[in-house]
Amino acid sequence: MRDLLSAVLRLAELETPPRLLEIPRELSQLVTPCEEGGRPIEYYAVDSGYVVQRVGPRDILIQSIVAIGRDIKRKYIVTTVTGDPHVEARIREIRFAEFINSDIVLVDGPLTPYVNTARIIGVSKDPRLARYGPRIPDADLRDKFTKLSRYVGERGVVEALLARAPPGSYLPPVDLGELAGTFFKSDWVIYVEFPKSYRPEVLCQLFRRYPIRLRLAHHLAKVNREYLKTVKIMLSTVLGAPPRFRDFL
Repeated sequence: MRDLLSAVLRLAELETPPRLLEIPRELSQLVTPCEEGGRPIEYYAVDSGYVVQRVGPRDILIQSIVAIGRDIKRKYIVTTVTGDPHVEARIREIRFAEFINSDIVLVDGPLTPYVNTARIIGVSKDPRLARYGPRIPDADLRDKFTKLSRYVGERGVVEALLARAPPGSYLPPVDLGELAGTFFKSDWVIYVEFPKSYRPEVLCQLFRRYPIRLRLAHHLAKVNREYLKTVKIMLSTVLGAPPRFRDFL
């Protein structure tokens, strides 16, 4: 049911035209069109799925990480967790991505606040933190952008700004310390964080359409029921916690 709801929401996001806001004319200067041309960009895409299971007195993180590029790389992680499992799973996914030998490696979701420096690119469809507006260098543009974003969120403001812009268009990257961050117009508006050595005028060629390998990685990284059941039974045996009857179902 959850997968069905996610699919319906994604379809609605693609099919529903962005709601147009009354955008101050000055903000339009933030939009940069992506130039035509350029060679296809080779890249890897990384995503992961995880669940947390209680086995005896321990919380166990069971995580599947998948990378799709010239080939498919996969890693399974089974470990105890004592902190926030989402944060631990996210950091493990990012570190896995950094070991991939490729000029461009995309991971699903933002890099901050999980890491402050990385050699990879974080792609987020639904950023929840206000990362962009407060860091716009120009004080007047920053004030106008942040005032609008209080009502519709940063993504809502950017959707309005890029509504009539061609695919691949983007806003000027802002400073995130060792990283930079900005929005691109893909099949929908995406927020992207990347090392400062990467140029947005090159990356925009990749983001004209939402990278298909990120979709595939998301699908393949799911922890399926059979794998989960096997791991739970093995863990129960190794850790001396008898499996429950429903673990065999």
